[in-house]
Amino acid sequence: MDRRCIVVCDSGVGGLNLFNKLATKLKGQILLYYADFDNLPYGEKSNAELEEIARKNYDMFMQFSPKAVVFACNTLSVNTLSDKFYGGAKIYRVLPKVKFDKRGLLLCTEATAKSEYVKNLKTENPLLDVLPLNGLANEVEKSLFLGEQIDVTTRFETVSKNYDFVTLGCTHYSLIEKDLRKIFPSSEFLSGENETFDKIVNFVTTFDTDDYQCEVGFIGKGANKVKSLYFKGFLGK
Repeated sequence: MDRRCIVVCDSGVGGLNLFNKLATKLKGQILLYYADFDNLPYGEKSNAELEEIARKNYDMFMQFSPKAVVFACNTLSVNTLSDKFYGGAKIYRVLPKVKFDKRGLLLCTEATAKSEYVKNLKTENPLLDVLPLNGLANEVEKSLFLGEQIDVTTRFETVSKNYDFVTLGCTHYSLIEKDLRKIFPSSEFLSGENETFDKIVNFVTTFDTDDYQCEVGFIGKGANKVKSLYFKGFLGK
């Protein structure tokens, strides 16, 4: 069995949702989580800055000899789609998921909204509206560590509530999905996390069949506080 690890990274703790689902599903795997607090938030950075961050982090991950690296961040994912980011480990990305020929709203960061990927989505689906939510990822991040509730309703007071679907284009937003569903009660909610999850599970289980539990670890400067959050009951664990 291939015992090389899988590294999941994000600008903070947004990727823990995907990390947790993988840890629950996968058997006999080693999962490492990296929260890039030094560069938080990603959503206000340029494409060039994000490409540099991705390259430095990817190179750093190579010391763990991973078989896969997961960019569990829409902002990083849509801004690092070129082949130059492929190396010794397979790369998985979380990309915004939309439906075509339906009226939809993409909630995302400023950097995601400006990306060529999202511009192409808009071209392919003229019914898609894009709403950058500046600073929201950072608010979610702080609220988790401080244990405070955030009120997101004021951000949507002038926004239509009649969308066929709402896409969570930032993994941090999945952590407040319950609140967002109250604002858009009749909309279907979409996220690229599920598609990425399925791809990773398929990649692993095609050759790894051992039934013992997945091992999890946390790396980087903020490893201890992320570990504490995760094991204290993150997402109802």
